[in-house]
Amino acid sequence: MKTYPGISRLRRWAALLTAGLTLWLLALLLSATAAGPLTPTACVPGPHSGAITASEEWCLADSPHLVSGDVTVQNGAVLTIEPGVIVQFDAGTELRIRDGSLQAAGAPGQVITFTAHTSAPVRGFWSRIFLDDAALTSTLRYCLVEYAETGVAVGGDTDFHTLDHCTFRYNGDGGDWSSGGAINSAGDALTITHNLVYSNELGIRLRKSFGDVITGNQIYDNDGFGLGFIAANSPGGGDSLIADNEIHGNGGFGLGFVPQGLYGGGSNNTITRNRIYGNVAAVIAAGANNIVTDNRLEGNAGRGLWVRSQPALQFSGNIVRGNGLGGVIYADPGNTPTAFAANVLCRNGGFDLENRWSGLLPAEGNWFGTNTPALGIEITGTVDFDPWISMSLAVVPSTLPADGLSTAALTLTLTGGGHAAPEGYTVTLTASRGSIAPTLLALHGGQAPATYTAGLQAGPVDVQAADGCATLPFSRVLTLTTALDLAVTKSDGGLLIGPNKEYGIEYTILVSNVGPLTATAVIVTDSLPAGTVYTGGAWGCAGGVCSRSLGALNPGLTAALTLPLRLNRTAISCPLALTNTVRVADALYGGDANPADNVFTLTRLFDCLPDLVVVKNDNVGPLPLHARRVFGLLDLAPPQLGQAACVSPGETISYTIAYINSGLLTATQVVLTETLPDHTSYTGSGWTPAGGGLYTRSVGTLSPGSGGVTHFIVRVDSVPPD
Repeated sequence: MKTYPGISRLRRWAALLTAGLTLWLLALLLSATAAGPLTPTACVPGPHSGAITASEEWCLADSPHLVSGDVTVQNGAVLTIEPGVIVQFDAGTELRIRDGSLQAAGAPGQVITFTAHTSAPVRGFWSRIFLDDAALTSTLRYCLVEYAETGVAVGGDTDFHTLDHCTFRYNGDGGDWSSGGAINSAGDALTITHNLVYSNELGIRLRKSFGDVITGNQIYDNDGFGLGFIAANSPGGGDSLIADNEIHGNGGFGLGFVPQGLYGGGSNNTITRNRIYGNVAAVIAAGANNIVTDNRLEGNAGRGLWVRSQPALQFSGNIVRGNGLGGVIYADPGNTPTAFAANVLCRNGGFDLENRWSGLLPAEGNWFGTNTPALGIEITGTVDFDPWISMSLAVVPSTLPADGLSTAALTLTLTGGGHAAPEGYTVTLTASRGSIAPTLLALHGGQAPATYTAGLQAGPVDVQAADGCATLPFSRVLTLTTALDLAVTKSDGGLLIGPNKEYGIEYTILVSNVGPLTATAVIVTDSLPAGTVYTGGAWGCAGGVCSRSLGALNPGLTAALTLPLRLNRTAISCPLALTNTVRVADALYGGDANPADNVFTLTRLFDCLPDLVVVKNDNVGPLPLHARRVFGLLDLAPPQLGQAACVSPGETISYTIAYINSGLLTATQVVLTETLPDHTSYTGSGWTPAGGGLYTRSVGTLSPGSGGVTHFIVRVDSVPPD
């Protein structure tokens, strides 16, 4: 759980008040018991007017509830309003909680509405919800309050009320800023959280209000000020937590502590993490011991911070930027701030920091949007602002190749005088060459890292830093040198058929160094086409990828490599498409000036055709080599020898015929044709005479790699005499 400086005093003070309030409530309870128990009356329908002396409930079933005359809750009674109820007020009427309690706790999607009973509502149509001086602890949660003179008014002697997740709009009485608006309170220990307060005459007006918790509200577009602590014969307020509010677009100041004579506007308040912007003015401070940290005061028409009568002010971690009439005006004779450092003060009209009294204002360790702030430009008056926060940029390494890949580490620093820029302060970096990621840096402890990636153009790199104050140039933070430039191409000589009818392809790969630098560790990597196997020995292959190291390659040289592959018949399909991709890189360099020519892809299409082979042997003498290869492809042993070299009439000759489809496509309707030798007659079977001494035999379909063996047998006829 977070704690805030000054809140411990609030807790001790609140504990005492709570004890006193408990005793008072106990006495009230005993008195009420003696007079008779307060029995709640459930679901009282409207119209409502007059005194409520016993607890009652306004129920959703009877909604809308009309307030036709002033309603006063008194005598310890509790008025409970159910979620989703609409309460409509006739003109000029009010709901007064005199010495009772209001419990109007709506819910998300079931808002309780307090509005005007008219078809043409205007500001100030009805009076107000008034928690009178003796009102008991009351709650408005998830409510809408509109068209009243004052949305909720709180008397000076009633405390510990809660206004949470409510909307206050269109409220005002048309008078000066002493009355009217959304919330007007003189009570203490109020909880005002997560409300929307807009389009009212005033936002939130607190008179001599102490110990409040005001967090998470949006207060905007009100005619007058957004949130004001107003002194009235007593200090305006103190010991309050004002955090995480957005206050903008108001016609007066955003947040103000307004003194009266000798009475300060507020002291011992913790004001943190608020965004106050686009108002006529930002903060008017008068009081003592206020802690103002981590706020953003930007773009207000007037001054960012007006400091007067502020002993022991702590002002740190704030952004005061772009305000029209000045940043911080210190007009506090004799009072020196306890802390005034780690702020951003820049781009304000007039001066970013102005000291209007003769004493020395210590303001070391602030960022003025420049590395050279000066009196008469950013600062005026007697101010000790040296050393100030400066911006620097470190880059490691300071030289990179212009390869589009290499990186350098950037560190942006915004520190000085022992202080750093506010936590989470953002700066945008851009580079003249290459890129920076992230471009938007959020500083922590005054530093933020980023990564620079080299561009493709050699030369110096400038970086610009923009933070909403100014754009600071950092020239020649690093240099991009000319990068290594390798290139690769490849070609092939077409589909090859080997002596054993095996198919293959041989690629020629050319690796060139086309840049000015020597490549020292060239690696070539080739992704093989599907269905191929490497058959050489110079490459190392695994998983269908082959690689080869070339070592060094000087500028202007080209290395030629061959990559022989064999097609695996069982792993390819037709039509045959062979796609091969080769890459080249330098394993030590890590980049290239033109990465596009480091990769080359070649796709070749080949027609698939049958390739029919037939051999014939008369089984006399040695079998020719080509015939042996055919028998080998058929996984058959060569035919046995033994037929006589010379035959006589009447004897037979048997011819062995082997055939095979050694192509890549199935052959259909295959027919063998044999010619009958002279002086012989066909005596075998399976062959059909075709006339003119020709015989045919139908083989049918031959798939790739399939074939067979057959025989053609003839008898020698008698030889006619010469």
